[in-house]
Amino acid sequence: MNIKDVVTTNPTATAEDRPLFLAPEAVLEQLRLLQQQIPEFTQLEIPDAHALRSVANLNPGFVRTAIDTVSASARVQTALGRDPEGVKQEALDADQWSSVEAQLRSLLKGVTAANLLRRHRVGMTALKTYNISRQLVRGSDAEVDLIPRIADMKRLNKLGRRRSKASQPPGMQPATPPVQQDVSPPEPAPASEPVAKLELHS
Repeated sequence: MNIKDVVTTNPTATAEDRPLFLAPEAVLEQLRLLQQQIPEFTQLEIPDAHALRSVANLNPGFVRTAIDTVSASARVQTALGRDPEGVKQEALDADQWSSVEAQLRSLLKGVTAANLLRRHRVGMTALKTYNISRQLVRGSDAEVDLIPRIADMKRLNKLGRRRSKASQPPGMQPATPPVQQDVSPPEPAPASEPVAKLELHS
């Protein structure tokens, strides 16, 4: 692979302090090679990882005391089938690989942030292109070939749009609960009760 195909440079840096930057293809190639050199590298299903996590995260003091117990008792070593030096080394390896985990998380966050900035620059360029194109189709010297492209961009752009209730298709609007009507017949007024007369006083 030619080094020119995988390396780019920072155009704002001087020739003396200009660092070399790997292209994405070169980074992927190195990550694949690095993956092959990591001992016990594997992938776990989520239920399997959950099943292992509680025992893997025991109290560190409890684990140290248990390791000291293995060192102090030959009978414990025989029952476990483990020698104390091997157990100590495995615990040390786990601590050191935890530092690798933290560094890889930091690396992933940095790559994610850098790519977010790239996508933001691309998005800003797209929005500016849309606004400039809308201006160029106006006036006497309009660039009419841009009209269908503007229509496509307008149709595809979802930024800032909010669907109103009136624009929702039938069946999507919340249904109004039916009004409960009293269908029982009215009770008749007692026959013995006289009808009151309204008297007007001048």
